[in-house]
Amino acid sequence: MEQLHCKNCGCEFSGAIAGNAIYLCPKCKEYVSCICDYGFGPITPCSIFLGEKEIARIEERARTKYQLKSAALGLDVALTKGYKNLEVYKEASKIVSEALM
Repeated sequence: MEQLHCKNCGCEFSGAIAGNAIYLCPKCKEYVSCICDYGFGPITPCSIFLGEKEIARIEERARTKYQLKSAALGLDVALTKGYKNLEVYKEASKIVSEALM
């Protein structure tokens, strides 16, 4: 587990250490940080965690095309952003944060 701190609300929480992962704050539901192989390898699959709980995943559906899936939130969305500057992570984080509100 990794200790994380939300700059938005100040919440301290533990996050599971996974290959490619995005962490959202369990209190305010905002993006906190990510861990990924950007620049060194594939950025998917990527687990999206709300605190310690995995709530969604980004999967590759075709070369450089990505899909956001979450049974918990009822999401199955074709993402439009790409690999460069982790734009797909930003897009997926925004969609999941909005779905949690």
